[in-house]
Amino acid sequence: MPYFIYLPPGYRSEGRLYPVLFLLHGNSGSYEEWLAYGFVDRVDRMIVRNEISPIVVVFPQGDFSYWVNSPWEEGLRWGDYLSVDLVRHIGATYRVFADPERRAVGGLSMGGTGALVNAFWRPTYSARSGLIARPCRPKALAIFSASTEISASATRFPLQTCAPSASLG
Repeated sequence: MPYFIYLPPGYRSEGRLYPVLFLLHGNSGSYEEWLAYGFVDRVDRMIVRNEISPIVVVFPQGDFSYWVNSPWEEGLRWGDYLSVDLVRHIGATYRVFADPERRAVGGLSMGGTGALVNAFWRPTYSARSGLIARPCRPKALAIFSASTEISASATRFPLQTCAPSASLG
């Protein structure tokens, strides 16, 4: 699957390791969605102004997957792709820290669901997750609640999985 990667100023000249953020697109988006919002320019400015530490950001393609494994035996394994395959690939290809304490995942809408589900599903994937306008779709919540692994994680880290959102207009 394609992805876009943001490398911070100084990446090519410095030999250090960087924290990494996986930023997931929404249902009708693509790996280029966050670029269209100006996210890369904003991160660049914030790093140059020393408002944030340098970070590598990965924008993967997720199609209409909700970033989770299909519950059907022959379905696609999007959760594995995101939290195992892509993490392994990025770690082998770029100078990023390997530990979950320096790895974060965030997402918009469908990507927010993926960020939340994968954070619960595999606590070693990422120590931090963030959501923006996470949808409360029955399909995604059914997959989320069907796993005993997730149920065990939810017991350790309780939160409200679906809250009504305020209207924007």
